[in-house]
Amino acid sequence: MSDKRRKPSSSGRHPEEKQWVLAAQKGDNVAFEKLVRLHQRGVYRWAYRMVHTHDAADDVAQEVFVRLYRVLERIDPERPLSPWLCRVAINLSTNYLRKQKTRVSLDDNPGMEAIITPPDDPDHPMAKHRRKQFIAKLEKAIINLPPKFKSVFILRVQESRSYEEISEALGLTMGTVMSRLSRARARLRKELGDELDKLRM
Repeated sequence: MSDKRRKPSSSGRHPEEKQWVLAAQKGDNVAFEKLVRLHQRGVYRWAYRMVHTHDAADDVAQEVFVRLYRVLERIDPERPLSPWLCRVAINLSTNYLRKQKTRVSLDDNPGMEAIITPPDDPDHPMAKHRRKQFIAKLEKAIINLPPKFKSVFILRVQESRSYEEISEALGLTMGTVMSRLSRARARLRKELGDELDKLRM
């Protein structure tokens, strides 16, 4: 059975990831390409939700895998690769945000709809208009979050990661994760007021 048809194990890790890491560490470029294909969509998604532009997210994703290749021999094959990739993607995205002022359009961020609870009558024109206005406000508010708060908020709300997963991915203590998430919510609540209650948080 090809790697494209194999499903992740119950732990969420691809059943052949460990073997691919071991093979790649021995110089098997095909195995490394399999690792890239396995994780490239996730890495791009993490980057995009931080930097909000395709070109920047693509650049970040490519740099993540360049760095993986450079440190491959130090990667522990017994541990899932995803948390390490997430941490590097978030760090590189944060560095990008420090240097750039980014703009985002509603059409370029389809993930925003996924974190809003639909109104009682989502098909009503006024409901659609209010939802679109709220999404636009939310996008702007999230963009303006300090990167250290934004990364935690994105992983918790948009990626639905557990506190433990966020802690491992970002290399933070559980207390720091919870504190930063609380401060991110507080900042958004201050800006959006009661509208924030529409978030599934």
